[in-house]
Amino acid sequence: MSMTQISLDHATLAALDAVASARALTREETVREAIRNLAEYDLWFRRKVQTGLEDIQKGRVVSDQAMEAEADSLCARLAATGLS
Repeated sequence: MSMTQISLDHATLAALDAVASARALTREETVREAIRNLAEYDLWFRRKVQTGLEDIQKGRVVSDQAMEAEADSLCARLAATGLS
């Protein structure tokens, strides 16, 4: 396993320690998990963007008017249920 060293300001270090303590983990475990989660999210996000770009190229898009109508309809349904 490779070793990397970083510098953290006092506030960030205190926040890291609070998260680690609340989860009964060490600093190292907490940082390792955070980095792994960030890397997984970044990969997921890039794939979603690529899928969206491919959809645009293939003409699978929704017009502004259609999207606005859908959003208005959703807001109306939510208002009717009292969830808005």
